[in-house]
Amino acid sequence: MESLFDYWGLQKKHQLSQSLTKKQIKEQGILSSADWKYLDERLLRLRLEYVLTPTLINIQPYAKEGKHYEGILYLRAIIKPVKNPEKISKLIHSLFPNPLVLVLMTETDYWISTGQKTQGALERHDISLSQALGNWEIPLTESLRLSKLPHTHFYEFYQSIAGKIFNSHHMKLISGLDEIYNQEGQRKLETKLLLIKEKEAELQKISKLAKSSNQMADKIKWNQKAHGLKQEIRELKENLE
Repeated sequence: MESLFDYWGLQKKHQLSQSLTKKQIKEQGILSSADWKYLDERLLRLRLEYVLTPTLINIQPYAKEGKHYEGILYLRAIIKPVKNPEKISKLIHSLFPNPLVLVLMTETDYWISTGQKTQGALERHDISLSQALGNWEIPLTESLRLSKLPHTHFYEFYQSIAGKIFNSHHMKLISGLDEIYNQEGQRKLETKLLLIKEKEAELQKISKLAKSSNQMADKIKWNQKAHGLKQEIRELKENLE
């Protein structure tokens, strides 16, 4: 059966499949006692599958404004079933100073994640982590083929993966994930999607106020406000690119 990495176009001859033991993870001393206990109880296996560098793929390194992207790691983690895959994913991302694509797997589910790391000092203990996490599904998986990612430099390559994972949460609103990444276009799209989410949350609150109000004047006021928000949301959705 074709693996996820084969499907993405990562060449078998470059696969490392290097096991990272729990002893190695613990000896790094990066995780707190509580985080290590959480990870230890749920992680079954962790493998470094690929290390993409300019010697293996025609993508240039990137080093500007405190961002260092000399290559991309691809890791596979086999875990026990969990209610919150995001937490265990973040813990694994925090173990590595390098940008990595993590495939988190149980017997029935897949999650694909990237970690955006900002570094205030050279020690990786000072890395703060934010990430996008998406359930494995055909539209997202298809869009992460190497042929569908930009090859200018590793920063753009990695941001494209993160952007597609973010966009996969909004498949009902956008046309697809296959387009080659454009940093400015992605920024505008994310701004609009987050604004829609904010306005929908505000609409939900106002609708409850209108429903619970006993005063006719208040009911009219809240209903008018709700009508205006619905119009704004409709226009934002119509203008999504």
